[in-house]
Amino acid sequence: MATDSGRPTSTRRRVAALIGGAFGMAGVIAGTRVLGGLDVPDYQVLPWLVVYNVVTSAVAVVVAVALWRGQR
Repeated sequence: MATDSGRPTSTRRRVAALIGGAFGMAGVIAGTRVLGGLDVPDYQVLPWLVVYNVVTSAVAVVVAVALWRGQR
């Protein structure tokens, strides 16, 4: 693994940011659609768990943006 003083290279960091950000955005979109009533699954949904997933997915997007910008 190519490192620059113990830190991953910019390319690897950006790939990680893209993958993490994509999963985070998918979670935010899917969760808000369920909470908004646009998607009604055939199974019982725990609203508090969907809210938790949306919040953690939003945090993942924030972390992905910070990774992309190279912040710690």
